[in-house]
Amino acid sequence: RIFARSLGITEIAIAGKNLRITPVNLPESAQIKLNRLYPGSIYKNASETVLVARPQSPNWIQAGQLGDTSTLAWVESILKNLIKPLTRD
Repeated sequence: RIFARSLGITEIAIAGKNLRITPVNLPESAQIKLNRLYPGSIYKNASETVLVARPQSPNWIQAGQLGDTSTLAWVESILKNLIKPLTRD
């Protein structure tokens, strides 16, 4: 929470199949990165909202190793990959 607040984010919530983060002002380059790293994600410029698609794999694919399935770690990686590079130190 403290890390998100330091980036100016006031809301992070699971909304259906997406993670909703507001307010976020993404430049076009970050929007492209969003779609490349998290396919199916949406950026709404008017409301400064990012809807990050939660990763899903089809039931018929058997994964060898799942890795870290923590929601908190996933949210932190999104903040570090997309929003932190946009802030000025």
